[in-house]
This record gives sequence, structure tokens and C-alpha cells, in this order.
Amino acid sequence: MSVIRFPAPLIPATLVKRYKRFLADVVLESGETLTAHVANPGGMIGLATPGSRVWLSKSDNPNRKLPYSWELVEADFGDGPQLVGINTAHPNAVSGTQSNTFTTGANPVPPGATMMSSRRSPFTSPVAIFTGLG
Repeated sequence: MSVIRFPAPLIPATLVKRYKRFLADVVLESGETLTAHVANPGGMIGLATPGSRVWLSKSDNPNRKLPYSWELVEADFGDGPQLVGINTAHPNAVSGTQSNTFTTGANPVPPGATMMSSRRSPFTSPVAIFTGLG
């Protein structure tokens, strides 16, 4: 089993809107609104619904214009909630195996989330879908 690790825990937020392909406004649990980078040029049909639960990473690079990146979204395709990876670089790291655990730092987010598939669809750029969300 391979594991995707982020250097720090992801930050939960709520999606307000995605626009201009690479930008998303989100609200953190603290109530703060910020703009995050979206590393996915695809249409993301069904994945960019306002009000969706999302997870962000924060860059330590002080020269970066947008310190936050949108990494995951929680989506329900009819079989219960699943995590879908938004960052198009991540499926390349996990596509070679059938079962992967998605983690941020030392802890799964959310606990028990397991990769179901990595695929390219006609509606999105490559995404990774994770199951087992409580």
C-alpha cells in the first residue's frame, strides 16, 4: 500500500465558489474567507459545488501569491461521501496501486479514507477518489 503524505495536516474549509479555472474562494472554520489556488484546469463538474466541504494545504513559500491550495473535496456520487483529489499531481503518485491510504502528516483525513480509484473522466482532469468517510 502506498501513502500520500502532506508536510502538514490539511485545513478544512467550505467552498464559496470556483472561478477563472485556477481560483477558489473558501471559508475556513474560523470564519475567515480566503482565495486558494486550484491545480486543476478541468471543468470539475459535480466537484465545485458551493457549500462543499474542502481541504486545503498551506505553502511555506513567502513568495507565493496564494499560500493556500485546494487539495480535496468531499462529494457524494450516490454511494455515500467520498474524498476526491483536486490537485492533478496527486493521482500520478498513486495510480500504480489498487489500495492506497491518503494521509496528511501522520493522520488520515478523514480517518479511514482509502483510495478507490484514480481516473480521468470526460468531465475532469485526473482525480483520485477516496472512500471510507465515516
